[in-house]
Amino acid sequence: MNFVKKTKIIFIVTQSEFGGAQRYIFELVSHLNPEKYELLVAAGKGDNGLFKKIKSQDLKVKNISLKHMKRTPNPIESVLSMLEILNLLKKERPKILFLCSTTAGILGSITASIYKLFKINNSEFKVLYRIGGWAFNDPRNWFLNKLILGVEKLTAPFKNKIIVNSEFDYQIAIKKRICSPDKIIRIYNGINSEELEFLPKQEAKAFLFNKIPEHGVQDAKYVIGTVANFYRTKGINSGFLT
Repeated sequence: MNFVKKTKIIFIVTQSEFGGAQRYIFELVSHLNPEKYELLVAAGKGDNGLFKKIKSQDLKVKNISLKHMKRTPNPIESVLSMLEILNLLKKERPKILFLCSTTAGILGSITASIYKLFKINNSEFKVLYRIGGWAFNDPRNWFLNKLILGVEKLTAPFKNKIIVNSEFDYQIAIKKRICSPDKIIRIYNGINSEELEFLPKQEAKAFLFNKIPEHGVQDAKYVIGTVANFYRTKGINSGFLT
């Protein structure tokens, strides 16, 4: 019997709650051949929605909680997060480190560069970074956005490839000179049209009414909705929605 050595991949995402980045990781690990890949998913604080989703599908994926990883870490938490990641890399020795979201991307890539110093044969070790949108475009203090942009530029050399999901983010990266164009890959988001199921109009309104009866969805002529977190970036409190 021939045994094929599996490629070990560690995915790291900032939070464990099931949002866009977590959906991306879930779709990816659920479609990778477990006979060819050994998969580990590490995530920071949250409600563990990503881990629960992976377990519900009985996927051959190891889930790892990062105690100190969070969306806006302070300097001490950042150092502790990097130590966690470094110990994980030294223990698991993956061939690929796949980073999703800004904090995981920054802290993970810095840690990966340190890890390479300990690794004798590091030619095969690769770091991939996928972002759903550049954090320095978020509506926040201009100085903080400048700082995030600067850190993205400084850590870009530590990443072998950067994946964006839109032409807009690709052009921003080129314009801001984050890295050379050949390092960036555009992979657009998609949906499986065969799995889409739409409820009839009245059934859909009844379903929403049962979820939020106090908003009178059942009697509304038009219903407009969105799925998003309450971060300011999502624009939930914009004039149109309020």
